[in-house]
Amino acid sequence: MQMMTDHYNSIIIQIYLSLSIVSTITSSHHQSDSVCKTTDYKYDFTECDEFGGKWRVMVPNKPADFCTDRLTYVPTRIHNCYTSCEGGQFFNKSSLFCEDCQPGHYSLSGGIVFDNFKSFPDFLPDGFHVKTEYRGHENIATDLCSGWHVDNTTGSLIFRIDMKQANANSGCISVFTYTAKVVKPGRLRFTYHYKTPNNMPLSLLFTFNYRLYDGIGVIENDIDTNIKFPMTTMERKFETIELQLQAPGLYIFTWKSIVIKNFRNYFSVSNTINFDSYGNGPISFDDSPNQENPFQNMLSTIGIIRIERIIIEGVAYASECTPCEAGTYAPEAGMKECLLCPQNTAFNGSGSIRCSKCDPITEYAVIGSSYCSKRPVCGINDFFAVPKNACDPHTFKQEIEYRWIEPRICVDSNHVFPKENSLINCTLSDHTIDCDLGMEIKSESNGKFCQFCPEVDNVFEVTIIMK
Repeated sequence: MQMMTDHYNSIIIQIYLSLSIVSTITSSHHQSDSVCKTTDYKYDFTECDEFGGKWRVMVPNKPADFCTDRLTYVPTRIHNCYTSCEGGQFFNKSSLFCEDCQPGHYSLSGGIVFDNFKSFPDFLPDGFHVKTEYRGHENIATDLCSGWHVDNTTGSLIFRIDMKQANANSGCISVFTYTAKVVKPGRLRFTYHYKTPNNMPLSLLFTFNYRLYDGIGVIENDIDTNIKFPMTTMERKFETIELQLQAPGLYIFTWKSIVIKNFRNYFSVSNTINFDSYGNGPISFDDSPNQENPFQNMLSTIGIIRIERIIIEGVAYASECTPCEAGTYAPEAGMKECLLCPQNTAFNGSGSIRCSKCDPITEYAVIGSSYCSKRPVCGINDFFAVPKNACDPHTFKQEIEYRWIEPRICVDSNHVFPKENSLINCTLSDHTIDCDLGMEIKSESNGKFCQFCPEVDNVFEVTIIMK
């Protein structure tokens, strides 16, 4: 009996040891698959302390418990709170030095520019956050609400909603915020496009506000003072809002889109047929431009907010350089700004170090183009006549020559451009003469001439200063 008991215990011990070995191997194999790597972490800085310095620490890129065997890291002491880099540089958190931006990128001195969010395919830049939720009275899930997202075509941050679709619910709110540490007087500028249907049961409200923290509490938190309601814009036009940042501190900027009931609509709207108040018959929805019937454009069902560019100045340093947007390039390292693609060159992408040449025969591009366009066939409106000399008092004839409108983009395949100058009848009277568009009359002793108007700068962008 004793021998059988000893044999049984021996078997139990062998089974226990075997299971322990398998468990150890399995556990070791599991840990090797999820062991933490340096790429799972990033450098960040603590707030400035009472000794005038801060610490560099390593923080995970993802939430906790995504890997095991956490890396051991000793924080690095930084003996000054704020580091300032020159324009064309960024502060490398690994080397703790200012380094030149790579070709195809740029940075401001103490400023950051966001004008191509498409260059961040996996996540928004540091400091940005998007949140969408439903705050209405109906039982509607948040995922049925539209939210801010990156437009893959333009790289802009965009909120777009069709008021006829199922996700157009009053009470849907989408917010994106940007947090920045301002260390010296600066400003925030953002360029936007905003339109909302005028005659729909629902409307799109766009607001912007900010809060300022000094490390202890909120300094500026007056909603009535800090909230702004950007104006709607014309079709394909952008406006710019500028905010002066006088006090240093932690700023939180908030852009909010809200789908609300439109209490100003004057028409009963359905998805099938609509009648105007004048009884002129049915008016159908039409999202495409219609020059012959502008009233139909008023019944567009699309609401849209597009943030094309955000610029903030007054920060300590740029932690990353900004890639050049489409139509621009940076040919060398350490550039403060990107250059516009020259005429008849283009680049449709971001981070370019050079622009591609268009086909000189079949294509053209204006300065700063993102793509080359096909050259059209020339017509009589692509050139103009210019008097070459004064009216001859003996023959009452005047020679005129022909010039192309510059920059010339058309192809004269139909040979419409006159090959030789012409003689026209003229008069010596002092009556007003006609000049082509872009020209003005100039009087001299031997007569009157048409000359080109002086060059002026065209301003297409409206800037609103927020106080």
